[in-house]
Amino acid sequence: MKLLNIFKKEPEKKKQRGFKGALKTRFTNWLLNSFTKINVDTKYEFKQLISRVRDLSKNNEVFRSHLNNLEKSIIGKQGFRLQSLVKSDSGELNTAVNDELELAWYDFGKRSNGYITKCRIVWRS
Repeated sequence: MKLLNIFKKEPEKKKQRGFKGALKTRFTNWLLNSFTKINVDTKYEFKQLISRVRDLSKNNEVFRSHLNNLEKSIIGKQGFRLQSLVKSDSGELNTAVNDELELAWYDFGKRSNGYITKCRIVWRS
């Protein structure tokens, strides 16, 4: 009987489509359980996030050095600046418009123009 089973054709296994990286296993159960937008997460957990960042910046040397490195290499001494590259119809940079835009950005970013409250920037008119 077993000899005849050798010649039988085995049924094809059902093919499944999907990504194996998206499978939930005992190692990945702690990852995402639901699909929510990042803004929803930060809206409800913003205060806790801010308190953790402040605590880490005071008590953790590694985090403090990361913040210092971020300030030196990314933000810089002058903060974020705008470099306008508006071109005229001929394809050359329009320096008059670019200078005006950069000056308006500089005026917009002054501390006297606004204040930050509850993750919103309120600008005085």
